[in-house]
Amino acid sequence: MAIHIKKDLNIDRFQLIFMEKVCIFCGQRPYNKTKEHVIPKWLIELTGSPKRYGFFGYYNEDKGPKEMHLSFNDFTFPACEKCNKTYSDLEAKTKPVILELLDEKPLDGKDINIILTWFDKVRIGLWLGSLYYNNILGINPNFYIDQGTFSRDRMVLIYKNKPIKKRLNFIGVYHAFQMHPICFTLIINNFAFTNVAKNLLLSENFGLAVLQEDIIFKRGGAGIIKKGSQKISYPLVDFNFEKNCTEFYQPNLSDYYSKQIFSMINDEHREKIFISKSSKIGNIFYHRDGSLIKYPTKKNRSWVPPSFDLPFLEFFRIIGMQSLQIQNHYFKKKSIIFDPKLSSEFKKQQQFALKYNNILLERLEKRDFEEFG
Repeated sequence: MAIHIKKDLNIDRFQLIFMEKVCIFCGQRPYNKTKEHVIPKWLIELTGSPKRYGFFGYYNEDKGPKEMHLSFNDFTFPACEKCNKTYSDLEAKTKPVILELLDEKPLDGKDINIILTWFDKVRIGLWLGSLYYNNILGINPNFYIDQGTFSRDRMVLIYKNKPIKKRLNFIGVYHAFQMHPICFTLIINNFAFTNVAKNLLLSENFGLAVLQEDIIFKRGGAGIIKKGSQKISYPLVDFNFEKNCTEFYQPNLSDYYSKQIFSMINDEHREKIFISKSSKIGNIFYHRDGSLIKYPTKKNRSWVPPSFDLPFLEFFRIIGMQSLQIQNHYFKKKSIIFDPKLSSEFKKQQQFALKYNNILLERLEKRDFEEFG
């Protein structure tokens, strides 16, 4: 059962007050306060009426998930005027690239970099937005959009289906995503984009470093790493995904990990992976004809994925299950938590989030749905 809500209804007052006091981009008190559309107006208008309601996750209900639908016009958040201007520039660069992509026109490496950066913005914005409206797990954000771009390994899997009517869907923006905003899928018309971003997501198979232990603290986490092989090996990730797509990868390092990793690898391997010897930002790679190579700097159509020929709901089912399974994959990885109270809270949150994901997976598996993303 779907419900429509307004900003002043059914929202925990503490989370509302907290989120209204900070800029969604920098996390500080907004200077010359403005409103930011996490889902940009141009994309909303491209895919239908800007006044329509969209699906933005679930409420907790004893009898199972209850859908929450909001007006796209109302899905806005506070922002500094300067921050909003900076990311408006990103939107201005992204719009023509997405339009070219939907028309299957040639794209170059700069275009793919814009797409990956825009997905950082949208993914983190949806995460913060979901906490604003339904923070049932009591999560206190420890980073915002500014801190989440170009600081983590990132990838996008691009899927194409047969031409269909205009549509805009988000898949995976549920309770598991609230705990770990690692993976979600965006559907624009007949294209689906599964975006995954995480510290050290690609590090081991790019030969940079191997994560030995993942430690969780109250305000974040850290990893214990050892020297990598300094060889590139495929597949780059340890989860399964539907291969009928185009795969883009970009290794990026945070300040915390870059100092350690750069002290362990040689200059030759560093120059092979990163855009320059002094940069923490990686080249863009894609998988083509059985090889992992740098994406060309000249515009080309080699990015265009093979096409599915499926009814939309079956396409949605396949891609939707994949997004939830990737989230579950990372939930099952073991982490070290030294604080007993934090460990107990984390396990309860984890069990709750996994329960919801598994309910949705079961519905998708049984084809017991209309469309919930």
